[in-house]
Amino acid sequence: MLHDIAPAAYNNDISFRAPVLEDKIIIYRGKQVLAFVEGGTMRAPLFADLFDESELESMRAIYLFAVGEDVYFMAEVPDETIDAVLARQPYDASSEMDGWAFLPLQKLIEYHPKRERFALMMGHEYWNWYESSQYCGRCGAKTEHDRVERMMRCPACGLMIFPKVFPAVIVAITRPDGKVLATRYKGRPYANYALVAGYCEMGETVEQTVHREVMEEVGLRVKNLRYYKSQPWPDSSSLLFGFFCELEGDPEIRLDEHELSFAEWLDREELLTDNDHSLTREMMGVLREHRETDFCIVEATAQA
Repeated sequence: MLHDIAPAAYNNDISFRAPVLEDKIIIYRGKQVLAFVEGGTMRAPLFADLFDESELESMRAIYLFAVGEDVYFMAEVPDETIDAVLARQPYDASSEMDGWAFLPLQKLIEYHPKRERFALMMGHEYWNWYESSQYCGRCGAKTEHDRVERMMRCPACGLMIFPKVFPAVIVAITRPDGKVLATRYKGRPYANYALVAGYCEMGETVEQTVHREVMEEVGLRVKNLRYYKSQPWPDSSSLLFGFFCELEGDPEIRLDEHELSFAEWLDREELLTDNDHSLTREMMGVLREHRETDFCIVEATAQA
C-alpha cells in the first residue's frame, strides 16, 4: 500500500531545526508537485537545487517529517526561483529527457521509489493543513506556529489548531454463495469498482460506522465483522479502516443514488487488483484469493 515503504521508515516527530542544503523541499502548485524526473523515477528538489547556503539563514522553512535519512521541509519559494529551475532543465515526456516538472499528484503512482511517492503525497496533506490554518476559525485573527508541538495557535483568543485526521471505513461484504458487493461512486472521475466506504460520525465506533454506512448506501445488514488493516490516505486527510463482513438476511440492494451510481453482487474474479497503493485494491486481492476468513471476527452480531 501507499505507506508500505520498508526498509525506510516515516518519522513525523516535530523538529524546529533549520534546513541544510542536503534536505529536501516540497513545492506544490495546487495538486501538482515539483520533482526531478529521470526515467521512471522522481524526487523532490534539494535545497541545494534552488538556493545557496547564505540564503538558508534567513529562510522561514517548516519542518515536515523524515523518510529514512531524507528530511522534508516546506517553504514559500518565489515563482522566479521555481521558473529558473524549470527553465534550466525542463522535463520532456515525449523525448524522455530528464528534467524538472510539476507532476500531478494522482500521477505519482507511475513513478518510483515508493518512499518518495509517499513523501510527496503526505507532504500535500501537511501543506493543506498549514494553508487552511493561517487564521483562527473562532475570532479570525492571524495564527502563529507553536514552538513546542505541531500546532497553530491564535494569539488573540488562544484557540489551538491541531492537524485533523478523519477516520473512515472500507467495507467488503460477502454473501453465502461467495459473491462480493462492488460499488461505484457517483460524480467522481474514478470509474473502477470500489467497496462500500464512509466517514465515522461523532460518537461512533468504527464498527458502528460499518453498519450505518452499509445500510445507508446499499440497504443491507451485515454480521461477522473482521478487521483487516488501516491506511493513511493523504488526499482526504483520512485514516481508513478495512473490514470484511458477511451479509445477514435479504441480499436485495437498495441503492443510495445520491452517493452511488452502481452496486452489484459480483464474482470475485471480476474484482480488480491493478495497483499496489490502496487499501481497497489490497482487500480485493484478499477476496479473489478467498482469504477473508483468515482474519479474526471483532463483532459477530448484526445490528438492528
